Amino acid sequence: MKTTITLTLLTLAAALIPGSTLELQRGGAVWRIVTCHFTHFTYEQLAWDVLVFLILGIACARRNRGAFQATLLASIIVVPIAVLAFAPNVTTYRGLSGIDSALFALLLTMESRRSRLVALCAVGFAMKLIFEMTTGATVFMSASEFAPVPVAHLAGAMAGMVIGYSKREKPEARMPRAFSLGA
Repeated sequence: MKTTITLTLLTLAAALIPGSTLELQRGGAVWRIVTCHFTHFTYEQLAWDVLVFLILGIACARRNRGAFQATLLASIIVVPIAVLAFAPNVTTYRGLSGIDSALFALLLTMESRRSRLVALCAVGFAMKLIFEMTTGATVFMSASEFAPVPVAHLAGAMAGMVIGYSKREKPEARMPRAFSLGA
């Protein structure tokens, strides 16, 4: 939970710095692969991203701290690289939404054995991605000052799913010791 709160505060503090200083820029400095997540185009984007990050970060860290940290690290790197590789029309990128997507996918993966509601949430997320890809519009905010980058959300979600499935408990690991089939 400390990591989530620290990164949330860092993101809020970054709002005091001009966004162009930290944003990912095609052909720009490599260190911006990390800093681009902490800067935003609008306060509305900042508010949505931080709120979602805070909620999902706490939920994921409480369920599996190792998976949360691995997803966070992977998405910090994978998302901007995917934007550079698969969205050639995007010249600058800012925001936590790719990481938010990774945490959402991680949470869905961790909860998939516990609730059937997870499948509905996964379908809803897939529909959101399809909507963004086909219309170029956002679902949760007005994006007149920037364009959504669905490849960032897709790359984040894939990172979260891969880590979630690799770190997910095996069914026998959740059984009480008396019912275990091993030594």
